[in-house]
Amino acid sequence: MTAHAGGEWITRELADLTAAISDGDREALQRALSAGASAEGTFGDGTTVLQRAALTGQIGMVADLLAAGADVDGTNDRGQTALTAAAVRGDGEIVNYLIARGAEVNLRDAEGSTSLIYAVANGHLGVVETLVEAGADPAMANERGDYALRFVADAGDVGLLSVLLRENRYPTAQLTESVKIALNAGHPEVAEALMDQVERAAMPAAVASEVLLLAAQSGSPSLVESLIAAGGAPAASDEFGQSPLLVAASFNDVETVDVLLDSGATLERSEGADGLTPLMAASRYNDVSVVERLIQAGAKVDARSGNGQTALLSAARYGRLAVIDALLGAGADVNVIDDQGRGVLMLAAMGASPEVIERLLEAGAEQPPVNGMPSLAELARFNSKLKGSPVIERLRAGEGTGE
Repeated sequence: MTAHAGGEWITRELADLTAAISDGDREALQRALSAGASAEGTFGDGTTVLQRAALTGQIGMVADLLAAGADVDGTNDRGQTALTAAAVRGDGEIVNYLIARGAEVNLRDAEGSTSLIYAVANGHLGVVETLVEAGADPAMANERGDYALRFVADAGDVGLLSVLLRENRYPTAQLTESVKIALNAGHPEVAEALMDQVERAAMPAAVASEVLLLAAQSGSPSLVESLIAAGGAPAASDEFGQSPLLVAASFNDVETVDVLLDSGATLERSEGADGLTPLMAASRYNDVSVVERLIQAGAKVDARSGNGQTALLSAARYGRLAVIDALLGAGADVNVIDDQGRGVLMLAAMGASPEVIERLLEAGAEQPPVNGMPSLAELARFNSKLKGSPVIERLRAGEGTGE
């Protein structure tokens, strides 16, 4: 006899087993088995009765089905087992029971995924720990190239990571790729822990340099040190021409800047990145620490970018008074002009505070006329920070124009 259940025709006996599992009725399950229902029954998609019991968290029924002859490693059409189902669900009790009954922990499904990969991807710490202790191989990857560390690195799960790293069984390529993933996902602490597992000599220098560029923006100077020790080049550049030092300066990270400078990073402009220097990048910030460190290291304060910008022009544009003072103290040219004819006063008048403009005027800054551009006084009128400030009257009187 057949019955219709779940959108498919199945035998009456299988229907009875299904109903018992759905209802959580263990006695009904045992009656169905006694009446001849097969413990190895499967549904239209190949799902086994044992899997169905594991998916619903019925450990007593899992035990009954195994006692009645169910194959502990029986698979559905996708190659998934009851252990897979329990791992996805995060049911540690059933996972433990299936392993104790001989479930193979490293079986792959049709896509190459293991129970461990599913447990990690779903963040089930206890199940992951159980599987690893039972011999699950954390380095196994599926056909899409996913593996346990990849999921952990992306999620930044330090707890899962500590379990997976109890034994270093990972190829260097997996560790390195996971470091990149962790950095791109904003988890430098995970990247550091992974990097500690890498044998320095095993990481190709080109790869170390690539990861170094990512690490330069992570706020982790110790990770940067590790990558340099592994062969990462402080003079490396990315596809945009940015060096690690330029990146660290752009993030105003003085500790990482120190590490890179001590490792021989260049202070000069790069061919790409619009020709910016690290000093120009750092001059956008209120915190003057990186600017001062770069000046002490010998950075050229009047170096120009591809469009004629200098660090002082950048500081004036962003209204960074402390940076302006540091640059002027280091001898920066207060009357430098960019490729569009704009000087520090014109850039400051567009959005800086009165204190910035007053400081530049005191330093002798002058703005020559620029065809097609408003005067300093006209620009200042549209700067809300200057509303009611005496500096507007000074500009109207022609101060800073050389007149």
